[in-house]
Amino acid sequence: EITRYLIPVAAQHLRRVLKAHPELPQGEGEGGSKWFTLEEVLVLRQHFASEGISTKEYLPYRPKGVPAKVT
Repeated sequence: EITRYLIPVAAQHLRRVLKAHPELPQGEGEGGSKWFTLEEVLVLRQHFASEGISTKEYLPYRPKGVPAKVT
């Protein structure tokens, strides 16, 4: 679900990146499932924003200085 809703990458690509970068949050789980905290998701988003494909938006758009909307 993290790759469906929060980080726009294929699940297998996320697994490859996590294996290649042990310094990134690895999540917790059993049997191939991974659970990430919000802080870990934000770290992963930042990594993909700096290292990923430039045509994809890994971070949500928000004008500088404007707080996030909470509905």
